[in-house]
Amino acid sequence: MVDVNNNTPIVNPTQYTSSQQYKTVYILAEGQNKCTKLVELDLEIILYDNFNTSPTAIEECEVDNDGFDAFDLTIRESEILNKLDATKYEFTYYESKNDADQGNTNNIKTPTNFINTKKFNQTVYVLVKPKANDCFQVLPLEIIVNQVPEIDIDDRYLICFDAANQLVHPKGNTALTIPPIDTTLGTKDYSFQWYAGTETEVQNDPNAVILLGETSPKFNPVKAGNYTVVATNKTTLCRISASTIVIESFPPESITTKILHPAFTSPNEVQVDVKGRGDYEYALDEGPWQKDHILSNVHYGMHTISVRDRFGCAIETLKINIIDYPKYFTPNGDGYHYTWNISSLRHQANAKIYIFDRYGKLLKEIRPSGEGWNGTFNGQPMPTSDYWFLVEYYSQSSKALNQFKAHFTLKR
Repeated sequence: MVDVNNNTPIVNPTQYTSSQQYKTVYILAEGQNKCTKLVELDLEIILYDNFNTSPTAIEECEVDNDGFDAFDLTIRESEILNKLDATKYEFTYYESKNDADQGNTNNIKTPTNFINTKKFNQTVYVLVKPKANDCFQVLPLEIIVNQVPEIDIDDRYLICFDAANQLVHPKGNTALTIPPIDTTLGTKDYSFQWYAGTETEVQNDPNAVILLGETSPKFNPVKAGNYTVVATNKTTLCRISASTIVIESFPPESITTKILHPAFTSPNEVQVDVKGRGDYEYALDEGPWQKDHILSNVHYGMHTISVRDRFGCAIETLKINIIDYPKYFTPNGDGYHYTWNISSLRHQANAKIYIFDRYGKLLKEIRPSGEGWNGTFNGQPMPTSDYWFLVEYYSQSSKALNQFKAHFTLKR
C-alpha cells in the first residue's frame, strides 16, 4: 500500500518476480473520467514437491536377443514420490519429452506393458501432477534391455561304459557328443550352477535337484539323466538356463554267431546274437551298419563281423569263416584267379580236394592250405571246360568228416 501512496508502480508487471511465497499486490485502475479503483491481487508461489528426479533405471533380461522387451513403467512411481502420498498425484508417461512438457494426449497408453521402441536402451518421460494444482514435473526414466547370451550346448550327450560299468573314452566316432558339457561362457562375467533335472524341475524345486559344488562353466556327468545349468550375469544379474539329456552306452557283454545255411551255400547268411544293455547295430566287413542281426549275402571266405551300440561308444569285432568254393578260375597268366582252391578250408590241415575231368579221371589232389590247382595235367594245360571236385572236410558244427561234390569252370 506504501507503493500506491508513493506512486511507485511495478515496472514490468508481465515479468514480476516475488521474493515471498505469499504476497498481495495492488492494482490501481483509472478510468477516462479520472475515477480510480484499487483492487487487491493475492499471489502464491507453489513449491514443487520433493520428487526423486533421478529414478533407478528399469532393466529387463532379454530372452530372444532382438533388443525389445515388455516393461512395467509404473514400478518406479513409489521411488519417484519419495515417500509422498501416492493418492495425491497422477502419473502420465511419454516417449517424447516435448509431448511430456506440453502434457498432451500423445502419451503411452499401457505403461504397465510398454514395449520399448528403441533397441536395448530408451528414455521415457514421466509427468507427475499433483491433484491439487497444475504444477506438474517431467522426469526422465531409463529403460534397458540386457542381452543374454545363448548357452550353446547340445540337446543330448553320450557317456560310455565298459563291461565292468566303468566310464571309458569311446574307441571311435560317436553319434552324440562326448562330455564335458561346455557352456562356452567365462567365469569373469558369469556364475554357474548345475542341476540334475529339467528346467521345469529346477524352477519348481531347485534344492531338490541341485548338484552341490558343480559351479563351473563345464560339467562332466557320470550317469544318464536330465541336466540343467543356470548362468547368472554378475553385472546385470540376468539368468539364462539350458538343459540337455545324457544317454548311457554299453558294449556287448557277449557275441555269438550262427551260420544259417550249410557249407557250400552261396551266398550264405549269418545270425549275430548279442547280450547286453545297449541297442546294437551290425556290419559285415566294411559294409554299412544295420539294425537287423541277420547278415545276408555273405560269400565264401573269412569275414569280419562288427557290433556296436547304436550310439557308437565301442565296436566289438569277431571273425567268421564261410565255407564255399569259387565257381571259376582263369589260368591265363594275368595274375588274377590263376589257380583254383577252396581257401575257406585252409585252416583244416586234414581237408583234401580231388579234381576230376568230366569223365571222372582224377587230375589233381590238393590241400586247401596249398597253392591250389593251376589248370594243368602232367604239365599240359587243360582246355576250357567244367571240372568236378570232391572235398573232404570237417564242418564247423560237428567233428564228423563230410564230403561235398560239385563242379567249377576253367576259362582260358
